[in-house]
Amino acid sequence: MAGKFDSEPWQGEDWSGKGREVYYVDLDVDTLVDSDKTAFITTAQLTEAIPEFDWTGGHSGRVLSPEASLKLEKMWYQYLYSNQGIFDDKVAYTSACWNEDMLDGMLEENLCATKDNTCEICGYNYQKLFGDDCGEKNSYWMFWPDNKATGLTDDFTKHIHCVCGNCNTVDVHILRKRLGEPEREQDGLSDKKDLPIVE
Repeated sequence: MAGKFDSEPWQGEDWSGKGREVYYVDLDVDTLVDSDKTAFITTAQLTEAIPEFDWTGGHSGRVLSPEASLKLEKMWYQYLYSNQGIFDDKVAYTSACWNEDMLDGMLEENLCATKDNTCEICGYNYQKLFGDDCGEKNSYWMFWPDNKATGLTDDFTKHIHCVCGNCNTVDVHILRKRLGEPEREQDGLSDKKDLPIVE
């Protein structure tokens, strides 16, 4: 299961019946996986990737460090990338559309801090023109595979691209061709396949 906190902590009845002072937060769930029917990220995999966190005990009140959070975010995106074909509401459910997805959170922050932030299509870069404190930036987008794909083993980060707001308005088929990403069945057949891509 994956999601985001959707409230401030609020006090509620002790789930254990011991009369303790306990707090809860609302969770906005965006993905559910039936672990009896498909592969999932195991405790052993989490322990190997992030050994500094105890994944076998209770986690109330514990918070991952920023470094561990980034590792977990990358594991989750790799899982989603490698298992697109399970999201059919029988094995797994997601509220995401799996179209080109603008990244946010830890992964996006890391990309902005470690990459050049230049649009891979037109070469536009806010910081180079206006300085680091201009308050604007290009966005990083995940170009997901076909939604029937499973068992993909390559690194999902190969399919993350920096694209400016203007270029992102271009037809998805042209964008994918320009970025070297394969066409997908769910995008439909392109009526623009023969258009040249100007280098």
